[in-house]
Amino acid sequence: MFENLMGRNLPCWIHSRSDRWVEAILARARRCVSPCAGGDGLVQGIGRRLAGVQSTFEYGRLLVEGLRVTIVGKPNVGKSSLFNRLLRADRAIVTEIPGTTRDVLTEPISLNGVPLRVSDTAGIRETQDRVEAIGVSRSLEMMSDSDVTIVVLDGSSPIGDEDESILRRAQPQAHVVVVNKTDLSQAFELSSNGARVVRMSALTG
Repeated sequence: MFENLMGRNLPCWIHSRSDRWVEAILARARRCVSPCAGGDGLVQGIGRRLAGVQSTFEYGRLLVEGLRVTIVGKPNVGKSSLFNRLLRADRAIVTEIPGTTRDVLTEPISLNGVPLRVSDTAGIRETQDRVEAIGVSRSLEMMSDSDVTIVVLDGSSPIGDEDESILRRAQPQAHVVVVNKTDLSQAFELSSNGARVVRMSALTG
């Protein structure tokens, strides 16, 4: 099932993560090194050295620690059902009540020998509930730190402002859009906008 979600993008996402690692170190070097006295040349030299280890060190680190995959979406779109189906275990509590998941659940899984750390998160929405608001904040943090984000939409309901806000947040990142609940009558068609779109039912497969 995970193969259907990820398609052939996994190697690209691993290398994308590696590229961000190099860019972060170079940015830090530019801040720390004076522009005079050959500082620019030093940063360029660091860049060349990093390019040499990038494909070995960072790639190896990702294979050891795992690619961080975060499932996000507004409440009650089926994130926890998808999480359980990917794990093939009832790890997350699933009810019809929006906001059931209030914290992050993370479990390891392997895809073609590549370790992944898959996280289920609280539904993202505006809320006055203090505890739920903490969960939403953690969801957004996990989304920002994720190597790959899975955005889940409820295909049986029209896309709302919360869905669109989450899709905009995911746009700059490596992400997959899952249109869930295909076992029900569908309420919209979604253009890919550059992302992989997968239609499925987390309930029936």
